Amino acid sequence: MKNNYKKFLLSIIALTVSFAGFAQLPDPGTGGGGGGDPPAPINNELIWLAIVGLFFAYFIFSTRNKKA
Repeated sequence: MKNNYKKFLLSIIALTVSFAGFAQLPDPGTGGGGGGDPPAPINNELIWLAIVGLFFAYFIFSTRNKKA
């Protein structure tokens, strides 16, 4: 139980540090107005992502069944 707590705490700390590390301060002199870059579309790649996820899940389950 103690080992799981350490892993959980380390994961939370790593997530917090990465979130704070990628945060950006706003530009002080622009006064708002213009938007940023247009968002990148993800809809085109969802099918490939699902296929890769299914293959990965099959691989994980098949290796676990061989070990048991």
